Parts: sequence; C-alpha cells; structure tokens
Amino acid sequence: FLLGHMGGGRAAGAGTMGDGILALAGGANVFHDVSGYKTVTEEAILQRQPEIILVGVMPGAAAQSREGLLRAVDLQALAQIDRIRVVALPIDYYLSFGPRSGRAALDLAKILHESKAD
Repeated sequence: FLLGHMGGGRAAGAGTMGDGILALAGGANVFHDVSGYKTVTEEAILQRQPEIILVGVMPGAAAQSREGLLRAVDLQALAQIDRIRVVALPIDYYLSFGPRSGRAALDLAKILHESKAD
C-alpha cells in the first residue's frame, strides 16, 4: 500500500492505516517489517515481490491509468512489469476508519483476490 497523494512512493508499514485495512481485508503487507510510512524505491518493491500495488489517492483521482498511478508515486519503471497489478484506492474510503470500515475491508478483499484476467 503506497500513498500517492503526497508525491513519491511512501509505503505503509506496521502501525499505519494502510497496514490496518490490508489486515482487515486478509491481505499480506510486504512492508510489514517497516514501521510507519517510509519512502521506498523500485528496487525495494521488486525485492519484496508484491502481486499488487495499492496506491492511496485523493477522492476523485482514482480514474488514473496504471502508468499515471505509478508516476504519482515516482515508480514509473514498474509500469513495464505486467505481473504486478496496480490499483487506485481513494483514501477517504479505505483509510477513514469508522462505520464504513467493514464495507471498505470487504471491497478491498474483493480487489485483492480477483484474478489478473478479470
């Protein structure tokens, strides 16, 4: 889970809302051993071999292309690696823990577990 609304690739490590929503959705955070939000490089991401990159975006920005999302987190070289899915997640829904958290976790679980061919 990367924050895309602040520029640069900032991965959600342990103790973050990004890590929390991943856990609720049954996902595995490849940066679970990092505390807080940390800037990461393309190399660091590739070493951890994620199946999907979730990019937290401001509301209304979710319609960006895969390349646009990767550019927003300064990881555009990853656009050439087709095996990694890239999905925009509006932060007002997925990172705002409250009455909608259960629905957000269920929606994220569906995203995490859908096949690449879907």
